Amino acid sequence: MQHSCDVFFYEAAKRAGVGQIVQAAAKLGFGKLTDVGLPEESPGFLPTPGWTLARTGRPWTIGNTYNLGIGQGDMLATPLQFAVMAARIGNGGYEVKPHLTAATTGARAPVRSLPVQSTPATPSLSFRVENLRAIRNGMDLVVNSPSGTAFASRIVEQGMAMAGKTGTSQVKRMTEAERDRKVSQEQLPWHLRHHALFCAYAPVASPRYACAVVVEHGMGGSRTAAPIVRDILLQVQKVDPSRRAR
Repeated sequence: MQHSCDVFFYEAAKRAGVGQIVQAAAKLGFGKLTDVGLPEESPGFLPTPGWTLARTGRPWTIGNTYNLGIGQGDMLATPLQFAVMAARIGNGGYEVKPHLTAATTGARAPVRSLPVQSTPATPSLSFRVENLRAIRNGMDLVVNSPSGTAFASRIVEQGMAMAGKTGTSQVKRMTEAERDRKVSQEQLPWHLRHHALFCAYAPVASPRYACAVVVEHGMGGSRTAAPIVRDILLQVQKVDPSRRAR
């Protein structure tokens, strides 16, 4: 995770199998509505062997599993789902759900702090503790290790560090000729460049906030999406006094 190594995720996907991947992804909020109250919310999509056979007439292959293992292929997801995933990992594997909050306050009045719960009032997703610990450690290293993919976007303020994961959504498949010429994303027309993704939670020691950003045609998560998430999570921790969990 620290180095965003596709080969590792290919091998992990092969060992887990498509059934386990879909099951875990569904637990983390993918492939269904969050019911947050947005009328045009999309459920995204988790492809399965049955759907692929019905749609294409061809059986599921190991290549499909590799693609699903890195979130590519026919999978679809929303920024809100990425934030839900980050929240459920950050809180220790509980089925926290997003909701909209409306409040009226004066221009100079302080933000009303919501009560901090020591244990989420939501059911456990029954993930193994050691697996969640490994994932959270990996997300920490992504941002806070000098060799992590998002180290340049780390939060240096004491007690406010974030943990996250960079991502890229492929828009155009590079041809063999383009690979031979070593064509870069910057050389492509804007509408053909990859989308940039980043999701995170903060603070690392006692997660309180989750955030996800998708930059259309931003080329890389560490390059364009991670700095935006950093600015948001830093500012919200400065503004909201309830960030210090008991």
